[in-house]
Amino acid sequence: MNPRLPLHTCLTFTPVASTVGWARRLTADTLTAWGVGHLTDDTTVIVSELMTNAVRELGRTNGHDVAAG
Repeated sequence: MNPRLPLHTCLTFTPVASTVGWARRLTADTLTAWGVGHLTDDTTVIVSELMTNAVRELGRTNGHDVAAG
């Protein structure tokens, strides 16, 4: 890992199902850039679950029934 690289990344998503895939891709790309690509499989599963839950809940609070995946 290059210590000069930022150890954070941020992107704002809207609560729609397609953002789950974008979040997985951002996670995989970021981990690879940081030199810890070996963590990608486990981390993208966690991100996928968290994003799916967020999309579902935000969709409900905005009056939409959202199916994420």
